[in-house]
Amino acid sequence: PGTGTGTVTADVNGAGNGLTCGADCAETYADGTSVTLTGTPSANSTLSSWQGCDRTTATTCTVRINAARDVLATFNLRPSQTLSVAKIGSAADAGGVTSSPTGINCGADCTEDYPGGTTVVLSASAPLGSVFSGFTGCDRSASTTCTVSVSALSHITATFTAVPVRQLTVSRDGTGAGRVTGQGINCGTDCTEPYNDGTSVVLIARPSAPGSMFATWTGCDSVTTNTCAVAMAGDRRISATFTQGHALPTAGSGSGAAPGTGAQSAPAAGTLDATLASEARRAVALRGCLTAVARDARRESTHTRHGSARERAKAKRHLARHASSGRRRCLRLHGRTPGPVTRLQARAIGKTQIELDFNAPGTDGKGPPPARTYLVRESRRPIRSDFGRAQTLCGGACRFTVTRVGARVSLRVTDLRARTTYYFAVAARDNVSAHRGPSSKAVKQTTR
Repeated sequence: PGTGTGTVTADVNGAGNGLTCGADCAETYADGTSVTLTGTPSANSTLSSWQGCDRTTATTCTVRINAARDVLATFNLRPSQTLSVAKIGSAADAGGVTSSPTGINCGADCTEDYPGGTTVVLSASAPLGSVFSGFTGCDRSASTTCTVSVSALSHITATFTAVPVRQLTVSRDGTGAGRVTGQGINCGTDCTEPYNDGTSVVLIARPSAPGSMFATWTGCDSVTTNTCAVAMAGDRRISATFTQGHALPTAGSGSGAAPGTGAQSAPAAGTLDATLASEARRAVALRGCLTAVARDARRESTHTRHGSARERAKAKRHLARHASSGRRRCLRLHGRTPGPVTRLQARAIGKTQIELDFNAPGTDGKGPPPARTYLVRESRRPIRSDFGRAQTLCGGACRFTVTRVGARVSLRVTDLRARTTYYFAVAARDNVSAHRGPSSKAVKQTTR
């Protein structure tokens, strides 16, 4: 009986054995058996009393079966209690408080009756332009939550304070492609976001196209590789620069030094002019040869329009082979095979960066002019002959301004994983044709 609900279970000598009332409220036992009944109230109910027992505790009834016995367990609902929430502060109208179990949504509904003893968790939310300052009257609170056991009339206060709103604007610069993300920022598409005054925002820059890499930030309070931290004490503008190429040339030193040059002096002006002129003549000759091949291909393509479908298909295949052979002949006539890259070295300069250094070979063996374009390969497994399956950096062509054969060239490989071992190998490309020289010996380096 009673206004509440609950269950009663039976136990004989710690072995269970019998009823579970709710569903099964009668059981037969041998004469003289001692049965212990345990009452468990449902949520918001209490076990008020036992009747028909030989002895009782707050939750148990013990009865010896020496005849047919009837036992009553009375469950009653706990009395309802009222929980009320008040919002105060300079942004009281903006803030909101909700409850679990449901009932309070303050804003509109700030009081609710709960059965006595119910544990209610309140959660506060503050919109842009306000901050939640804290609860009072809770049994315990943490951050934006308040926990209270409603055993009597309970009154909770939530304080909301108005703050200025600041605007963060992100822009992307440079020749590469990339995306900047952060709390509310996805630039690409969303490059501005308002924040409460004093909010700390962390932005992360990531390249978004093959051959692109992140280079630098401007406007940040602090920078860690591709991460920018900024405190919104006012309106702020941040710029992220992306460059083309996974490898970033680093400035050299010495007379006439340019990115990628070493500390060696530049060659005499007359020698440099002669090598550049020779290279220019080769480039013109190569373009002329390729143009002639294309012109011949267009002329011969008129023959593919006649005859049967089979004959036309055969003529097209012949024409394609002839054009490909012509292009290879042009490259063979006017291209050069660069010398091997030597003294390749690697060193870790951070958790995500490794710097490579090597000597620039000549595009014609060991002689001038120096090779200025390089094929750089990266792998997390040892690089075998002909580069294996290693990843190509810089979109296949890392370019440097090198003024002398043997100059020391440097490049910085970024966006690597911390405490990870990488392998690198480098080969020079001819400045005019696509001819590639011998690959360097692979080097191994682990990031910090």
